[in-house]
Amino acid sequence: RFATAARGAVDALWRRRGGATNLVGSNVDTHTGRWLSQTTGVGAGVDSFYEYLVKAAIYEDDKTLLERGLAGVDAAHRGTAVRDARN
Repeated sequence: RFATAARGAVDALWRRRGGATNLVGSNVDTHTGRWLSQTTGVGAGVDSFYEYLVKAAIYEDDKTLLERGLAGVDAAHRGTAVRDARN
């Protein structure tokens, strides 16, 4: 029962990821499914979403979860700006 609910939540978040970035936002309204914040990046929980997708994929031997996790990592590498703090 809990695994089914968790997978439903993962699938719902995945469907709502940004079209331009292919990344999930950082805050979602659990009642409406709308993003409260469309900002995303590496850190503050967003990267953990992709980390846990990969871990769950290994644990469950689930190719779909692995593809999603790796797609998120790829999207973060392509779409995240890195700023040099010295400048």
